[in-house]
Amino acid sequence: MKKNIIAVIALFLLLKPVFAEGDYGTDSIFGAGAGSRAVSMGGAFAALADDSSAVFYNPAGLVLLEKQQASMMHYPLYEGVLYNAVTYGQPLLDFGTIGAGIYRIYVDGIMTYDENAFETGEMVFEQYKASLSYARTVNEVFYAGFNINMFSFTFDVVNAVAFGADAAVIYEPADFFRAGIVIHNFIKPEFTFGESREDMPQTYTAGILFRFKSGSFRGNFAADLLKGQESGIKYRLGAEAVLFDSLFLRGGYGEDVISFGGGIKLADVSVDYAFITNDYLGGLSRFTLSYDFGMTIPEQIEAREEGLREQVRQLVEKEFREKEKQRAAEYFKKAEADFKKKSYESALVELDRALEWDKDIKGGADLKRRITGAMAEAYYGKALADYRRRDYVSALEGFKKVQNTHKNYKDTNTYLGMIDERMGVRGDAGKLFFEGVESFVNKRYDEAIKKWNTALKADPGNKVILDYIKRARSETAKTSRTKALTAEQKERVRALYYEGLKKYTDGDLAEAIRIWRSAAVIDPEDVRVLRSIERARAEEDELKKRGIQ
Repeated sequence: MKKNIIAVIALFLLLKPVFAEGDYGTDSIFGAGAGSRAVSMGGAFAALADDSSAVFYNPAGLVLLEKQQASMMHYPLYEGVLYNAVTYGQPLLDFGTIGAGIYRIYVDGIMTYDENAFETGEMVFEQYKASLSYARTVNEVFYAGFNINMFSFTFDVVNAVAFGADAAVIYEPADFFRAGIVIHNFIKPEFTFGESREDMPQTYTAGILFRFKSGSFRGNFAADLLKGQESGIKYRLGAEAVLFDSLFLRGGYGEDVISFGGGIKLADVSVDYAFITNDYLGGLSRFTLSYDFGMTIPEQIEAREEGLREQVRQLVEKEFREKEKQRAAEYFKKAEADFKKKSYESALVELDRALEWDKDIKGGADLKRRITGAMAEAYYGKALADYRRRDYVSALEGFKKVQNTHKNYKDTNTYLGMIDERMGVRGDAGKLFFEGVESFVNKRYDEAIKKWNTALKADPGNKVILDYIKRARSETAKTSRTKALTAEQKERVRALYYEGLKKYTDGDLAEAIRIWRSAAVIDPEDVRVLRSIERARAEEDELKKRGIQ
């Protein structure tokens, strides 16, 4: 019996706004709120509204959400009377912020009696409210939002559904000040009970917020004024202290009710508590669990740009691959023409360039085999003729070229051994001499001269070595006029290439292009550098078309 009496009292307190129009706000029994944080601040939340409970207090405040947030409040009263609220908000790039809220009041086990006071059974009272919200930034200081609400009412055999809407704005001219205005039931929900109709009155709320920050400490002071459609002005006051963005202490006063509470936030999970004094039911406790997840707007921008960059990379890669094949085909065609003219060295240079642009070019391996075979035959024939004329210096160079082109071509190695015997350069000097010839044949003239000068220390005055030094210096003079790269320059180009590649990988196309252009100034023929510049420039142009600088 005691359970029934308490449940009826609690239900009466909750239902009073439904049957007494214009006196208890616009949310009927849902005036209990939607979040322990706001409740512990006396409900003064119209200007502060910066979490998912803004769906209830001021939908314009959803703009202030940094990430997605879902909150659930559990509000147990007495003897089977429960109030629950779930709210959600999600900021969407280039669209605004959406939100939703579901609120439920439920009372069971209410005994029913006939006119003679005899028990006839039990009844259940249940009411739902569902809200869909939208908010967006109007300009730098104004935010606007609205709710579309649906109400469902069940009381014994009475059922009713109604629809309505709320409208709200927030004005934030400075970091320390914010103001909010809310019209609940801007479009009034209207219930039909048999032959009668009952609508929810409008309520107008104006709130202000002052904020300050000092180091790891923040403070919020809020005040709201409420005016019902047919009621007087009411006020609410609230304060919040925040330490390290993790610990919260709150207090508030509104409509003759004192409240206080606190909260803690660890990582993305928050737990908030509110205690409310109540003249009828004593002290009431409320708990709210909130979870932040998803991406912030800056993170969404970054993710979108990265997605666009990846799309552009794939597009450019496809287009550039065709250009690479075209470039490779041009060099391949030149290589074939030079091969037919028996300009084998030139043909090999052109073919190598073709393979640098497209290593899988059709016919590339076969053409290279034919070129190197023809080169080896030509070098071998000339070297053999030089050997037979006893021009061992020219023969040595020729057979070394054959060996570099085709390592085990015919009896090249045999002739090199015989030349070694006939030239008479022995011991350490001979070893350094032949190493120098190897460098000379491969056009590393500075390296060859260095080895031969060392060889001369072991065999001073050796005419063969002196002749080769003279030839190497002559070739060095020729190549200096054609700006051949030194080893230091080649290393610098290589370093710049990888430096640019890192910037490219980091998404800094402009800096990557600048670095690669510096490398191209040193070596205008470096295919890796030229290819990278072309690809990066193509990506940069495509990104600009999509509005990404």
